[in-house]
Parts: sequence; structure tokens; C-alpha cells
Amino acid sequence: MFEINTTTVFVAALITALATGLGAVPFFFFKEIPRKWLGVSNAIAAGRISPTVAATLVASQLCTNLI
Repeated sequence: MFEINTTTVFVAALITALATGLGAVPFFFFKEIPRKWLGVSNAIAAGRISPTVAATLVASQLCTNLI
């Protein structure tokens, strides 16, 4: 593993911020996005976040039982 220090946290936060900013890029090229594509985008986002939430809940439960 590697040591977690202030620099590591800063770099991770910077990468996260840049990745989040990439999500706004399509709005610079399109004035209006059809409702169909908004629905598809929301479905993809929900499908990607659901397993993440489940994994976080499981991990937090495992950590709680270890203490």
C-alpha cells in the first residue's frame, strides 16, 4: 500500500474535480438536449451509482463489525 498524506488527498480531490467537470462538457456543444437522451443519461447514472451505494453500505457494515 502507499502512505496517505495531504498530497495524496489533494491529488485524489483534484482528479475527482476534473472528472466531475468533464460531465459538463456536452452542455457547451449542445444548446438543447432531447428529453429522450436526458432519460437515457439518468438511467445510466442510476445504474452506475446503485452498486456503488450497495458496496459502500456493505463495506461500512464490515468495518463496523471489526471495531
